[in-house]
Amino acid sequence: MGDVLSGNILQPYNANLVQLTTFSITGGNEYILTTWRCFYKIIGQVNTTMSAIQAQVPDSVSGKNVNAALGELRFLRATAYFHLVQFWGAVPIIEDNRKLIDSALLPRHKVTDVYKFIINDLTLAAQYLPASDATGRLTTWAAQGMLAKVYLTRAGLNQNLTRNQADLDSAKLYAGNVCNNSGLSLLPSYYNLFKTQFNDNTESLFALQWAPGVGYGNGNALQAQFSPSGTIMTGGGGYGGAIGPTYDLYVLYATKDSVRRKATFMLKGDYYPELNAAGGGFTETSNANIKKHIVGTAIDNGAPTMDLWSSNEHNAVLRLADVYLVYVEAILGNNASTTDPEALKYFNKIRTRAGVDVVTALDPPP
Repeated sequence: MGDVLSGNILQPYNANLVQLTTFSITGGNEYILTTWRCFYKIIGQVNTTMSAIQAQVPDSVSGKNVNAALGELRFLRATAYFHLVQFWGAVPIIEDNRKLIDSALLPRHKVTDVYKFIINDLTLAAQYLPASDATGRLTTWAAQGMLAKVYLTRAGLNQNLTRNQADLDSAKLYAGNVCNNSGLSLLPSYYNLFKTQFNDNTESLFALQWAPGVGYGNGNALQAQFSPSGTIMTGGGGYGGAIGPTYDLYVLYATKDSVRRKATFMLKGDYYPELNAAGGGFTETSNANIKKHIVGTAIDNGAPTMDLWSSNEHNAVLRLADVYLVYVEAILGNNASTTDPEALKYFNKIRTRAGVDVVTALDPPP
């Protein structure tokens, strides 16, 4: 939804997605309805689990572990509400599902209140979550990174051209803490970010932990939706031949920026040796298609149970590189430009990895 509404992806044959492209959305749009339901299902499950933990966890479980579990749940609820408020604005805040039994009709809460709720959940998550955990689990760095992103977003919600400085300062504080104190670093290869062999790498702060081979409706179906060819899919299929980047997105990539471009979308003639490797790889033959989230067959990924509708890619929702850019933008703030060494340091880390020239000053996009 976000990529289509922002003008980055075009799908001209799906009527519901065309509505998003042309900003002619009806109340019956299946993507709108499904997205709304899914986020509130997450919120409902979080609320139920939080209530169960608080009421039923025995004294033998340490307070530290209880708080860590609550921290994970608050992170998930806050992330769901962050998407909801960006898509719909004022939405109902639900903390206790049981209250719906008495009154199923809920008022929408003001946008300002929704953001306060999100920030409160993430602040507590940042306090409760550990600095490190098992691979794929949430940490305080994930919560602080998401908190910085929320503050940066809220900074621009006022009805003028000047962003709220207090929110910019908070975004800078939390993002800077992640950048400078987490000990995390970018994965050296941008291209490898979207290979399953690099699931949950150190740059991944929050990724959906999909299981392969669970069938339609239960797994990561991004590959099935985006793949332009059945030759690179287990079980054939692939419905992405008509989904591709817009020209507006394409022209944002500099000529040197080929590593990121090729890992994100395919152009005619692009060769991908890792897709259908046993068959000699895959060469794109149409004009443009999505590459990100297309990881190849079960054999390509060493995942025997992987099927058409459930890829074993753990797709990242928040990466360290996102937090770098939040930090940079928060430092730039309302200034016309900046040569701040911290901003340049982290901005150029991303550019260097992509193989493009470093910069000596930063200004806002036109």
